[in-house]
Amino acid sequence: MSSDSAFLLRYDLINSYFLLSRNGEPWLRTFASFGEAYNYAEKQTVEVASLILHNMQGDLLIELMIAPLPQQLLSARKHWMDLARSELLSG
Repeated sequence: MSSDSAFLLRYDLINSYFLLSRNGEPWLRTFASFGEAYNYAEKQTVEVASLILHNMQGDLLIELMIAPLPQQLLSARKHWMDLARSELLSG
């Protein structure tokens, strides 16, 4: 897998957040959790890509592959997340 299409994720232990960027693109996003960053990267990818997690010192923590989900699965996941959120708020 070419690192040119890799998502780069850095974890800031002191401030407890994740910084996500993509090689060759000028954007940078901040997330409160690994799951949020992973979900965002998954929605942005159109082909299989690496997600490389580093700490702020540059040490490699994990490298994994992500692939785009079919639209039907994205819709189903959103439905169940919305349902779970409404259950939490109502009870």
